[in-house]
Amino acid sequence: MKLRRITYWLLALTLAVAAPMAQESEDVKSQRKELEKIQQDVKRSRQRLDSLRQEEGRVQKALGDYDRRLAKEQQTLEKLNRDLKRLQRNIGDAESQLGSRQQTLDLTRRRFLGSLRQFYLTTPRVTGNLVDVPTTEYITNRKMIYLTALVNFEQGNVVQASHFFDQSLKQLSQLESQQGKVSKQKKRRESNVATEQSRKQKQEKALDKLVQLKQQESDRITMLEQAAREMEQIVARLEAKQKKKAEESPETQYEPTIDFVALRGLLRPPFRGEITVRYGAAVDPITKLRSFSPGITIKGEPGGNVTSVAAGQVAYTGSLRGYGNFVIINHDNQHFTTYAGLSSIYVTTDQLLKAGDIVGAANNDGIVKFELRKGRQSLNPAEWIRM
Repeated sequence: MKLRRITYWLLALTLAVAAPMAQESEDVKSQRKELEKIQQDVKRSRQRLDSLRQEEGRVQKALGDYDRRLAKEQQTLEKLNRDLKRLQRNIGDAESQLGSRQQTLDLTRRRFLGSLRQFYLTTPRVTGNLVDVPTTEYITNRKMIYLTALVNFEQGNVVQASHFFDQSLKQLSQLESQQGKVSKQKKRRESNVATEQSRKQKQEKALDKLVQLKQQESDRITMLEQAAREMEQIVARLEAKQKKKAEESPETQYEPTIDFVALRGLLRPPFRGEITVRYGAAVDPITKLRSFSPGITIKGEPGGNVTSVAAGQVAYTGSLRGYGNFVIINHDNQHFTTYAGLSSIYVTTDQLLKAGDIVGAANNDGIVKFELRKGRQSLNPAEWIRM
């Protein structure tokens, strides 16, 4: 849909050049109106270009915001990764400390139990015999005092070792809990980063599309301005011909051999293929801009034959910059058909044709643009052609 409107306007312009000399005065007026339409379209295209530039700026700003958010999320992720590594080291240290304190607690408990056993083995038992000699009793008492102190000491060691073990166990539990929380935060941040990156990629694609559309619109403005200059030249030539005609005799006009209106719905297809662009209004899915196609675009075999839809006289053959070779056929001095996108033209101006005669060959892309007009009014080819 990029250059469709301008090219169709230029085709309509060429139709006026090929019209009978008796209508030249009306053609001059028509060309002036076409010139005004192109100038208005240049103005609208500039407005669309400004709109695309504004949209490009908005998307670039959005991309900048995504970059800042992604950088912030990345910094947070790096911090969380550092925290996780630190927690993993601390957990390793805590597990090592817990194992050491477990060993200390086990050893202290064994020493305590050993001291307690020794205490019970050393405690004198009451018997029916006479009391031992004082010296033996004194020694026994000294052992009991020592063993009692030892048992109490080892019991304190057990309590302390048990306390340290519980502390290490609690610290390990806290570190593992912190690790779980940090891991959840990291997963959430990674999900956020993935979402932001996905959105950023969509914006980047939209920006690429906008840049492409902006370039196309800029090219379109260039084409329109060129078309306006060419039309001004044609208007001047038509005015000169009109002035000259007043001094000369009128030329013989083309006499049609068919009732073109009676062929509505029965015309031969100009080119075998699939219709990729239909007649009428359409909205661009990206820019939401509305445009109108006064003809159809057919994609078929590259280099395939393009034929006349009905009998008529070749009114014009030529080419348009950015559009390629094209042919205009006059069918009844009112209805004209145009065949554009040709690699080769096989007919000449004023040549008489029958329905099905080969007009030219399609380009290597196999794309042919066809238009049907009644004077300046475009008609829907789908209502006339037996596709």
